[in-house]
Amino acid sequence: RYNKSGEQSTMLSLFYRSPMVVNRVSKMFRIDNPAIYVAGGLQVDLLTELAKDNRAENGFLARMAHVFPDDNKKRYHSKAKLSKNVINGYHKYLKILASITEPLDLTLSIKAEAIYEGWFNKNVDISNETDSGYLKGVYGKLDVYALRFAITLHGMKAVCYKDESKQISEETMQYAVEITEYF
Repeated sequence: RYNKSGEQSTMLSLFYRSPMVVNRVSKMFRIDNPAIYVAGGLQVDLLTELAKDNRAENGFLARMAHVFPDDNKKRYHSKAKLSKNVINGYHKYLKILASITEPLDLTLSIKAEAIYEGWFNKNVDISNETDSGYLKGVYGKLDVYALRFAITLHGMKAVCYKDESKQISEETMQYAVEITEYF
């Protein structure tokens, strides 16, 4: 529905969690901190379809973190399974994160801030050197990705290692930057 529903501006605003009003026939309500998680697979040849209707220029595609394997050869059948320990740990992680009812005030440690600032400024230089409007849009979103990855990794440390720190560490920020660089 995205391309014909007139919801492009709403979807673009949700990237920055801008408040939104939902108006349905039966009622109207406000969502102050909306969040939408989108994941899925798509054949590479269909990416050009996503870019139609101005979505490459308006920032829609830049708001997606595309993943493409370095080795995309089809694998032979495998009977390998995730261990119960991994599955149970993942469910525990999600349950604990879902139980958080109050916002956490996370900050970057001094060293994490230095890593982020250095990477941020390097990213600005790369963005300023490109003539592609689409790439400028992508580079412009990476700073948000880096911080979101840092928060996600910090949450994993909090759950898996009982780390109650309210500061994102140097190590966590470095990992977040490396993940961002992948994209």
